[in-house]
Amino acid sequence: MKPPTIGGRVPQDLNDEVKRVSRSWAIPLTEIFEKALRFFVDHPERVLHYQNRFLDNPRQYLSMIEKVGIMNREELVFILTLACKAYEQNQDSSVLSKWVKGLVLAIQELLPLCDKDREIMTFLSFNFPGEEAFVGRVANSIKTLEQEPLIKGKYALMVANCLLVAIKDERLSLSDAVFHKIKTLIEPFCFYVARRAIAEGPRPLLLNSSLLDRQAKKDEYHHFNSENTEDQTIFLDVFLSTAHSVFNSPGRTGYFAFAFYIKSSKNIITFDASSLEDLYRCIKESETTVSLSKIDPNNPDKVSSGTFSSGVVSLHLNAESKEIEKGGVKILLTDEEYNELLAKTKWLCSREDVLADISKEYAKKYGAI
Repeated sequence: MKPPTIGGRVPQDLNDEVKRVSRSWAIPLTEIFEKALRFFVDHPERVLHYQNRFLDNPRQYLSMIEKVGIMNREELVFILTLACKAYEQNQDSSVLSKWVKGLVLAIQELLPLCDKDREIMTFLSFNFPGEEAFVGRVANSIKTLEQEPLIKGKYALMVANCLLVAIKDERLSLSDAVFHKIKTLIEPFCFYVARRAIAEGPRPLLLNSSLLDRQAKKDEYHHFNSENTEDQTIFLDVFLSTAHSVFNSPGRTGYFAFAFYIKSSKNIITFDASSLEDLYRCIKESETTVSLSKIDPNNPDKVSSGTFSSGVVSLHLNAESKEIEKGGVKILLTDEEYNELLAKTKWLCSREDVLADISKEYAKKYGAI
């Protein structure tokens, strides 16, 4: 009895393409089919699921890769594709030079391999930013990016696209050592940039991309507060993400949080990074309205009145009372309490350790460039 065989029909155009590959590579059809089947057996998830995750659910796939790092070439192509999209969306904006430098260094790492492929080198020569000889352009680009903290998104797009095209070309054989070097050069910032391509909602005002790789100083505290003195009407208690916060809801440990204690009423208002952003937007909007009303004699009431809302926070202001509302709960403040709340919020948002902490939290959700 003959052993069972695998058979079936394939579209004529696919059949013709397989024969063309067989002729051009001088490989028998039986060997091509055997290699394809062995690849499928060894990596069924890459054949059956990779394209779906790549095209249909980029958020889930990006989160999966971010947890363990880039593990293979397909994932690298996916991350670079999203990075190109992010830079394309922000061509006229300023982006961090040090991240673009990482992409240029990755291209520099590939140069010995690209130099062997005329087609890739032609593409890089025509598309990498600059006018001098290509190798010189790469070297000068690194110097420029070291000197300038910010660069235009269009420049970053050209660099990222060059790296993507080189990595996508299967003729370029990447050794494990080269792959690891590229991975080291672009992680973790590539995940922030990739996330920016698929993030929804406005970019947070308090997201400072330049602080994302900031390391905590030895003498910094992960939990701090304002002095509880007699002359203060509001007491501030702050927990950075590295400290255990009593204000975080169950299952949300390791996140930035703080609280305002209002002495006279003994009320407590708790905030996380998102609601701090809401409060900050309300304050900025109220101050903008006040500033505009000072040069508009027809709207004098705007100096002392208005409702300013963002997300879960609202400020209700008028000449007689000041009120903060968060999550549907309203708390009446005296003028002195309101002014102190403003001062402490601005002080909090000016601290580098706080901005670095919440920027990392925001970058995971909204991305950064």
